[in-house]
Amino acid sequence: MDTTHMVRPGHQTVAIAAVELAEQLHHLFPEAVVNPSEPYEDEDICLIVYGPWEGEALDRIRRHIYALEFDVYEKYTVEAMVKALPLSFLPGLAS
Repeated sequence: MDTTHMVRPGHQTVAIAAVELAEQLHHLFPEAVVNPSEPYEDEDICLIVYGPWEGEALDRIRRHIYALEFDVYEKYTVEAMVKALPLSFLPGLAS
């Protein structure tokens, strides 16, 4: 059953961009947990990436993720916001 006619214009692009971004994050950071997030402002895609990073490593990951957000915008004209946080911030994680 072809349902492409049911997708509102623009929503398919956001979905494709979201899947591509999540796949890139999983590929680049296989030890990370990627979760959807509540919208921050007007961003089309909002994710939180939890990983075993602290200090300078976390800053380096954040810069890399910023570049990915820019790539998604350049390719799809879709705004993405990805927060990178240490695993200790993951809700439900036993301390």
